Order: sequence, then structure tokens, then C-alpha cells
Amino acid sequence: MSNFNQLAEIVAHHYAINVNKVHEDTRISELPGDEFDVIELVLEIEKAFHVKISDADVGTIVTVGDFLKFI
Repeated sequence: MSNFNQLAEIVAHHYAINVNKVHEDTRISELPGDEFDVIELVLEIEKAFHVKISDADVGTIVTVGDFLKFI
């Protein structure tokens, strides 16, 4: 499974949406939820990919594809 496919699965599961609706250019702000959901999503991604995304870097993430820079 590619990193993006795994990432898309995590995003879809976290926001309870169909994985087919998750694309690299999907804006985080367009997903259902609030800033707390984004924090929880970051934690899930860090755990799944064994990475650490700094608070400063989290502020630069606009799209789902932006997470790929840290994986």
C-alpha cells in the first residue's frame, strides 16, 4: 500500500467519510470537524507512520497531500 493510500485510509476513517473522497488536494478545512479533529488526525498519522510533525509544521498543512512531506 502506498503512503498516500494509507494516509487516505486514516483520513477517511478519522472523519468517517468514504476514502474515495480523499485526494491529495483535499483541503483539511473542507473536512468535517474542528481544530481538535486536526490535532487528533496529526497524532494518528504520527503513530501510523512513526514520524513527528512539529507544531510549526502542522501550521503549514493545508491539504491531505501536505502530510506526505512528513512521511
